[in-house]
Amino acid sequence: MTFAFTPDVAEAVDSEWGVSGTSAERLTGGEESAAYRVGTVVVRIGPVTRGTAVMEWCHQVADSVRLAEVVAPLRTSAGASVVRVGGRPVSVWPLVQGRWLDAGNPAEAEQAARLLARVHRGLRDVVMPARPERSFLELAGGSGELDRWLAGFTRRKQPLHGDYYRGNLLVDDGRIAGLIDWDEAWVGAPEVELAGAAREFGNHWSTDLGRAKEFVAWYHDEGGTAGAMDDETLVQLIRHRLRAELTAFGGDGTDEYYDRVRELFVKLRP
Repeated sequence: MTFAFTPDVAEAVDSEWGVSGTSAERLTGGEESAAYRVGTVVVRIGPVTRGTAVMEWCHQVADSVRLAEVVAPLRTSAGASVVRVGGRPVSVWPLVQGRWLDAGNPAEAEQAARLLARVHRGLRDVVMPARPERSFLELAGGSGELDRWLAGFTRRKQPLHGDYYRGNLLVDDGRIAGLIDWDEAWVGAPEVELAGAAREFGNHWSTDLGRAKEFVAWYHDEGGTAGAMDDETLVQLIRHRLRAELTAFGGDGTDEYYDRVRELFVKLRP
């Protein structure tokens, strides 16, 4: 099966959202799903393995954030955010013009940190039912040194974006115009998301934490809900994120990207 914008998808989008048109432009990005521009909206087609219930849950998290930059899904006349076509989940989103954020640009990285703080503030008091499917980022038990450290890490939990990286931040005319793709939303400690984002917008493949700590400082200056983190906490939560990605997406160990993730996981060990 492919992620093609088929006549069946076009018919569903028309009947459920009132968006007509068979001309669809494939947009860049999206490892797990495909996105197509259709007029003034974006149609996303997900994998058959992605359940409707968990997508509706994630979309509810996006709906809960009252920020101009947060892109939430459009609803059908029945109030749903997802319909299934050929077994695949289909959703429709407002079109936001922009390019991927440049993580190497200090001004844009600072914007990302400050936006993350505002998103966390916006979600701090949101109460969600249990996520229908376990998030790959949830802390799991184990007997390794990282597992022992994580067992003692207890912080307040709240809804989170779950995949806060440059590909989900769209910049237009030097400003962040959209935070997209809420498919990995979950409930966890905001420190976990902050650490992962700090690594993403810091020295991505380096053990030098200078830029990561600068990202954390911008976040705290903006009043984010995550607590203070010493170097050990920052490193261990980054390693948790790396290991979670490896476990969920690392496959058979032949991907060069995940080889680098494994290497960095070991190098960052306190």
